[in-house]
Amino acid sequence: MRLIMKDFTLKDIKIIGFVVSLIVMVVLTVNTLNKKVRPVVIEYGKNRSEEMANLIINSSVLEIVDQINQPYIIVKEDEAGKIKSFSYNSSLLNRMNAKTNDLINKNIKLVQDGKIESLGIVNDLFDYKVKNNSIYYQVPLFVGSSNFLLTSLGPKIPIKFQLIGNASTDIVSSINSYGINNVIVEIIMKVTINLKILVPFNKDNHRIETNLVIASLAVQGEIPNYYIGSSSINGITGQIPVG
Repeated sequence: MRLIMKDFTLKDIKIIGFVVSLIVMVVLTVNTLNKKVRPVVIEYGKNRSEEMANLIINSSVLEIVDQINQPYIIVKEDEAGKIKSFSYNSSLLNRMNAKTNDLINKNIKLVQDGKIESLGIVNDLFDYKVKNNSIYYQVPLFVGSSNFLLTSLGPKIPIKFQLIGNASTDIVSSINSYGINNVIVEIIMKVTINLKILVPFNKDNHRIETNLVIASLAVQGEIPNYYIGSSSINGITGQIPVG
């Protein structure tokens, strides 16, 4: 028995010490690497997910815009051809807002079901995989490294891309002065989408707000009347005089 204890003490204590030291070193290394890599991976996931969301938004809005052949802004001119007043085509804009909202949410559902290719909007920038009706980005472990040669090396970390709930849309007007007695009128589609970025052992919520100008009008006035600013299209009636 004494010989066994002696053998254990003399031969195995160094091995045990080495194993314990190795485990501690691995844990510390993984912890340090996690602290450095995780924020970079999450930010990378946000950027790629935002690109995907903006592709969905842009393609949906453009598809609806291409279907419309009526003016968004109704302009009245005087005998000299100068703009006398303008008004918003509120009924048209409200219909467009509803159709765009429906199409964006329909496309979001396709993405949530993993049917991303059916949208026809994916380009070579996206290194993704579809698994269990979800979309995953493949991010190199050393993507945050300052060494250019290491950024594409190492195992890849899966980042799950999820769209939370439905997108919300609104159409607003923006009237801004420029030069002397001139204003630029813009009609803007505002879209908001909530995202969830999931990486191993962590998740992060992210909101994307996109503004797309769908119509604009430059107005030259002789005498500035007043500055209107931004307001919602819904409920806007009547005419806005110029000059």
